[in-house]
Amino acid sequence: MLEDLIKDPRTARFPAGFLWGTATAALCVEGARGDAARGETIWDAFLAEGEGRRAGPERGCDHVHRMEEDIELMRRLGAGAYRFSIAWTRVFPEGRGRADPRGVACYEALLDALARAGIRPFPTLYYWDLPQALARRGGWADRDTASYFADFAAFCAERFGDRVSSFTTLNDPWSAAMRGYGDGSHAPGVRGHARQALHHLLLAHGHAAAAIREIAGEDSRVGIAVTVTPVAAARPGAPHAAAAALYDAYLNRLVLDPLLLGCYPPETDAIFGPGPSPAAEGDAGLIAAPLDFVGLNYYTRRRVLAAPGARPIPVKVVPPPAAARTMLGDEIYPAGLREALDRLAAGYGVKKIFITENGIPCEDAKDDAGAVRDPARVEFLKAHLRVLAAAAGDKAPVEGFFAWSLLDGFQWTNAGARCGLVHVDFDAALARTPKDSFAFLAQVIDAGAVPDPNAW
Repeated sequence: MLEDLIKDPRTARFPAGFLWGTATAALCVEGARGDAARGETIWDAFLAEGEGRRAGPERGCDHVHRMEEDIELMRRLGAGAYRFSIAWTRVFPEGRGRADPRGVACYEALLDALARAGIRPFPTLYYWDLPQALARRGGWADRDTASYFADFAAFCAERFGDRVSSFTTLNDPWSAAMRGYGDGSHAPGVRGHARQALHHLLLAHGHAAAAIREIAGEDSRVGIAVTVTPVAAARPGAPHAAAAALYDAYLNRLVLDPLLLGCYPPETDAIFGPGPSPAAEGDAGLIAAPLDFVGLNYYTRRRVLAAPGARPIPVKVVPPPAAARTMLGDEIYPAGLREALDRLAAGYGVKKIFITENGIPCEDAKDDAGAVRDPARVEFLKAHLRVLAAAAGDKAPVEGFFAWSLLDGFQWTNAGARCGLVHVDFDAALARTPKDSFAFLAQVIDAGAVPDPNAW
C-alpha cells in the first residue's frame, strides 16, 4: 500500500504554506575558530586525540566568512527557512561568564543577512558542541551544566529573540548522552555516565525552554529536535518481539517518554543497570512542559533479534541488505518516516512537527565536466518526500522539511561522508558546487510537489 503511495503522483503534492529549508550544525560548517572567537569544544579535544579528519571543525566550510554566499545558495534553492545552530563557545568561549562580542556579532550578521533574503531563521541552541571548559567540570554528567545552558539560552533569547520566532533547544539528546557518555564513541568519549548525561540534557532543555518563554515573550515558539528510529523484530516469536520492545525503549522512549509523557520508560533500570536515578523533585514537570513543536530527525530503522548476554542490552541489530543501505550501513527505509510521524502524532499527541533532518551520506565527487551527480541522494529524497507528501495529505501535523544538509562538511566520526546538497571542494578553496540533488529539491520546492517518478 505504501509503495503505491510513493509512486502515485497524485499523492505527492504538499499543502500551501509548507515550510522548506535546509539544515546545518555550527561545528559542521562554520570553521573559523580562532579569528571569530570560538572557544574549544569537546569535539576539538576529542578529535585531537584521534586520527586527523579531512574536514574537521577547525576548518569546516568557513560558513562564518561565506554566509552571504551560502544564503544566496539557499535563495536559489527556494528555501523559506534555515535551520542552523548557535555555537555555545562562540557566544561564551568558556561556557559561562561574559559573552564575547565578536561571537555575538557573527550571529547578528547571520540573522540580518537571512532577513534581507526573506529566509526564516530556525536556530538550535545545542548541537553537541559542549564547551571544553565545562567538560573539565564534569560536562553533562554534572547537573550544574544544565543551569549553565539555561543561562546561554536566556542570553540568546534576549539578544536574538527580536529576530527569531522559533527556538530549538537541543538536537538529538540521545546521541549526545548515549554515545558521548555511554559507549564513548562521540565526544567527549566518556563511558558509563549515560544515565546522568541524558537526564541533565533533558533538564537543560526544560530550563532553557522556560527561560526563552520568559524572556522572548508569548510570541516565541520553543521545541526540541529528536531522532526517532522505528524498531522491528527481524523474526517472529515472543523473544524477538520483547527484544524489539526493549531496543525501542533504549533508542527512542528514553527521550520521548520523559519529554512527552513526564516519566522515563519502565525499562530504564534494565537498560542502565542498578544505580540511583539522577532525577530530583520537580525535574519531571520541568522536562515535560508543553512544547510548541517537535523537530523530527529521521534517517533509518532498526531490525533486531534477541541476543541473551549481549551488551549494553540483550539485543542484536540485524544489518540490512547491501542494496538497501547507505555507505554507513543504515537501511534506506522511506516508510519509516511515516511510522515516526504517526508515532509522534498518534502515540504522543504532538500537534506540530517539522522534519528537522533527513538525508543520506554519499561519497560525492565532481565529474570531468565539474558537475556533481548524486543519484542516490536524489532517489533518497524522492522516496522520502513522497511518503511525507502522503502523510501531509492525510492531515498528519507536519508543517515543514529541512534537508540535511546544505553543505558538505565535518560529519562527526564519519570521515569521508558527504551529506550536502552543495559540494564543498576541500582542495580548491572550499568552492561550492550545487549537486543534482540541489536541483531536484529546488524543483520540488518551486512546484510544491514531488515530480513524477519517471521525471528524474
